[in-house]
Amino acid sequence: MSEQGSRRYPRTFGGLIGSMIVLVVVVVPLVLVTHWWGDARRDQANDELGLSQGADWVGTVRTVQSAQGDTGVKIRVVYPRTLPTGWYANTEPGFQPGKHPVWTMNFAKGESSYVGLELGPGTPRSLAKKNIDANPKAGKPVTIDTAVGDSWTPWSDAGGDHGYSRKVGGSTLIVWGPKDADVRAFLGLLTTKPLR
Repeated sequence: MSEQGSRRYPRTFGGLIGSMIVLVVVVVPLVLVTHWWGDARRDQANDELGLSQGADWVGTVRTVQSAQGDTGVKIRVVYPRTLPTGWYANTEPGFQPGKHPVWTMNFAKGESSYVGLELGPGTPRSLAKKNIDANPKAGKPVTIDTAVGDSWTPWSDAGGDHGYSRKVGGSTLIVWGPKDADVRAFLGLLTTKPLR
């Protein structure tokens, strides 16, 4: 082979360092900008809907709603149409598909309060025992005007937790938390409308 046809580059420590500098200066900022751009677009979509800046629960709501016809999922996804100021989704929603699907969501307001939501199979008492207390106390049905129904069964425990349950479609919905006013406020925000 001629020297022109098989040109070789020297492999030196300086060349290695130079390559690493190029990698750090060009590639790392590109990755960071791409990540930032994705977060910014997601936050903008959430802002347009008036939704949380916490966990990306909006995408999960859309995904589960769109899967209804495609996979035979039979559950009416319940979610808040907006969040009160200071509230955020502290975890992404949980969805367990199958013959008896389960949908869960959790929201928090700093360290001061939280609201949990579960929609799934079982009786109101069984969901109250699971989420509120091992020995929950049921109250007389109350009327709370919401988009998913007006008649609710209140639940409480000795520690001061509160919850409300009702049937939604063929499933049981329960919403609970430590502050009754916060739980009632969330009930008024619930919807099952398709999230566009």
